[in-house]
Amino acid sequence: MSVFGAILRPLFGVSQKESTEFSTGDKRAALRLGTVVSSVTKGCHLTFQNSDFDVLVARMNEFDPELRGYAYEGVGIGLMALDCMLPWRNRIKEFLAGPGAPYPYAIHIGAGLALARVHVQPEKFLKRLDPVVGWIALDGYGFHKGFFSRKQAIEKQIVPSHLSAYGRRVFDHGIGRSIWFVGGAKVDQIAATINSFPEERHAALWSGVGLGCGYTGG
Repeated sequence: MSVFGAILRPLFGVSQKESTEFSTGDKRAALRLGTVVSSVTKGCHLTFQNSDFDVLVARMNEFDPELRGYAYEGVGIGLMALDCMLPWRNRIKEFLAGPGAPYPYAIHIGAGLALARVHVQPEKFLKRLDPVVGWIALDGYGFHKGFFSRKQAIEKQIVPSHLSAYGRRVFDHGIGRSIWFVGGAKVDQIAATINSFPEERHAALWSGVGLGCGYTGG
């Protein structure tokens, strides 16, 4: 593991409580959601162990095809975190232009998760990403806020003031996706949570729920 990988890994751990706190929902759904979180985390930690692209791809290919996209999301987290430590590098852009090209959505979401974890304003980093797909990083940023800072993002419904108007909509998409996880895929609970938000935020929140339901399942 590189020196920077060793420094970053403790910052990107997910506790057992965090990875299973949605278990108040259906047990089968909770197991599925927990497996997804575990795959993302493992992909991130494997990136910290060795960020050589050939090594990473070989390790990603060891994942079940159904979970491989989540592992690549973890790669996005790891590469963006390393780029934040060494800002003169742009590993994530190089990876997206190469072996990560089949997984642009997952990798960009991972990039946003990393920016939230290291407390970096995400829109400042968009120039490092695809000019169109790069906005998806704000989805990952929002998901992280909703999943790991639930009191502020979901209960108090706080939106970071540094986000642009468009950035806030993509952020809410990520918040909606986190509500699907936090709610343990319980539809009634999820609907009640979204209804507690101002009406103008509902469309983006439900869009995120739709992605969480359709892509992640549960």
